[in-house]
Amino acid sequence: MTQCSNDPIAKDVRIEEHQSGLYVNISPNTKASYSDITRYIKTLDIVNPDYAALKRAFTQSKGRNIKIGSKGKTAFPPKQDSTQTVKLASTNQTSPASIEKDIKVEEHQGYMYVTVPPDKEIGYHQVTGFIKTLNLKEVDFKALKKAYSESRGKSILIGPKGESDFTSQGPSSLAVEISEDKKTAYVTFYPKKSDDSITYRQIVSELRSKGVVRGHMVEEIKKLAKNAPHRKKVQVAQWLPPMDGIDGKLTYHVPVYKDLLPFLLEMGPDVPFDEINFIRIAKKGKLLISRVPPVKGVPGCTVTGEKIPYKKGENVAIKKNKYLTLSPDATKAYAAMDGQVIMDEDGKVTIRLVKVLKKTASSRELKFDGSILIQGDLDFCPAIIASGDIEIRGANQNVSLWAKGNILVKGPLLMYGGKKGKALKDFACATTNNTQIAARNIYVDKAVSQAQLEASEGVHMNPNHGTLIGGEIEAGREVVVGQLGNKKETMTIVRVATNEIQAKYNEVKKKGIEKKVQTIKGKFDATNAEYLKLDQERREFEGDSLPEEMDQKIKKVKEKKESLQSDLDHWKTELVRCKSYKPDFNLGEVSCSYAHAGLRLEMGASVREIKVPIDSPVRFLKRTVGIITEFKDMVKTEEEKKKEAAMALEESGAEEVQEKKPE
Repeated sequence: MTQCSNDPIAKDVRIEEHQSGLYVNISPNTKASYSDITRYIKTLDIVNPDYAALKRAFTQSKGRNIKIGSKGKTAFPPKQDSTQTVKLASTNQTSPASIEKDIKVEEHQGYMYVTVPPDKEIGYHQVTGFIKTLNLKEVDFKALKKAYSESRGKSILIGPKGESDFTSQGPSSLAVEISEDKKTAYVTFYPKKSDDSITYRQIVSELRSKGVVRGHMVEEIKKLAKNAPHRKKVQVAQWLPPMDGIDGKLTYHVPVYKDLLPFLLEMGPDVPFDEINFIRIAKKGKLLISRVPPVKGVPGCTVTGEKIPYKKGENVAIKKNKYLTLSPDATKAYAAMDGQVIMDEDGKVTIRLVKVLKKTASSRELKFDGSILIQGDLDFCPAIIASGDIEIRGANQNVSLWAKGNILVKGPLLMYGGKKGKALKDFACATTNNTQIAARNIYVDKAVSQAQLEASEGVHMNPNHGTLIGGEIEAGREVVVGQLGNKKETMTIVRVATNEIQAKYNEVKKKGIEKKVQTIKGKFDATNAEYLKLDQERREFEGDSLPEEMDQKIKKVKEKKESLQSDLDHWKTELVRCKSYKPDFNLGEVSCSYAHAGLRLEMGASVREIKVPIDSPVRFLKRTVGIITEFKDMVKTEEEKKKEAAMALEESGAEEVQEKKPE
């Protein structure tokens, strides 16, 4: 007679009635613990259950009928409702199948030690049950109790080794462990005998049965199959990390446009001045920009097969304008016209028209909305005026020059009789004599003689051979030259960062910012009006979905409005600074390699006249206390001096002689 019960353990524990008594048969595949089974047996009407026999049925004789007692007076089995069902252990309790890999048993010099993990929910009866399955001699259960209760995680001596080999009495098994993040998987081999082995196919089959379906480490599994270490955890699977996509990229085939002074400083003082070409003309159809499409990316995968998301590569597009012609697939952009290519640091490309002349001889002014390139000398002409840059690859014979951009004269610059040269940006020439030049920055390669130079920022010369003699030099921030003055002690006046200069250029800057604020404000008002109109149209849809074209247009106008607002706020802040102008007492520097007598320095409110030549590199700094003289050799660091001394010693070939300390 077999029992019928609603208890979930009943499917794993079969009770049969025979003439001699009641017999129990425990399924070998049961996940229930011994305590669960005893609680279940106690719910049945069995007279004096033999718990020793029940223990044997659970530990050694699973799948076999074992007599455990006789039937009681009531009908067997008693009826149970759902409220009498015995609960199984909590799901996080360690099952008997995993006890062997959790409890560490080690042999050392004939004695056995046990370590119970501190982070596992294991019952003491499970620990003792596992130890009893091992062939140990005289187990010290008191020490075992200590290992379970007081010394979790520590190795505790529990007794001597048995006579036969120390192995589990159960069948050989392979335990699979998957990390919490599912990025790695491990196996531990528990052999029945010391000579047990395992095959590659068995390992892979066990991994797949436990859900480890990806990232198998084939070579490691082969090594494990060839020589499996007993009871040692070995990694056999590894996750596949995601491969993030690569953003699309724009490659520019033209250099970033620089103003004239940064362009010359980047070329360096050793490049011959007459070989420098500033205005570079691109022919129509020249490749300017090419686009590399983004790489999509590949998702990763855990060892159990779950996909791990990846970052997609962002696309980038070439912004079309009237200066560019796009290829059919929009991966290349070509020049739409001949002209000077201007590319800013943000990658925005425009093309400026260029008027090219071999030489000039005219009775009328030459005006052009763009840049002007003259390949020869300037002969007679009242003036040359350009909204862009001006480059003269020859000499200037008394022609006034004016440009909103930069001006470069590769030959001598001669202007007299009221003729002037003016650039809103930078002005550069080879030599100049008796001229008036005004610009943001002025660069002269070789010599300046009796000239009037006005620079809102700085005057620069080639440090190798640049000589400034006579005249008046006025700069907002700095003057950097080779030699100042001459042996004849010609009066040379250099004014840097005086209060008058700072106030003058602050007023110029303020007027420029006021004009810029008005321009940006006009654009902002127009854009804001367009946005309000579109927003009113959007409201009329009353919750209905907007047409895609209209939605894109609103977003585009909104972005433009926000950008203009940001620019307007920035320049308004700059305007406030200009209106609340205060002189900077720590602004101004004059630097040279040689200073002759006859030099007069005016810096701030201080004046210094050089009456004795200074034949070493020196710089004069404006400070609140006056003009500070700083010799460059004196400000060198100790490390630089040591390096220079070592190099000089190496070049001379002399041996270093160390001074002997007196005894």
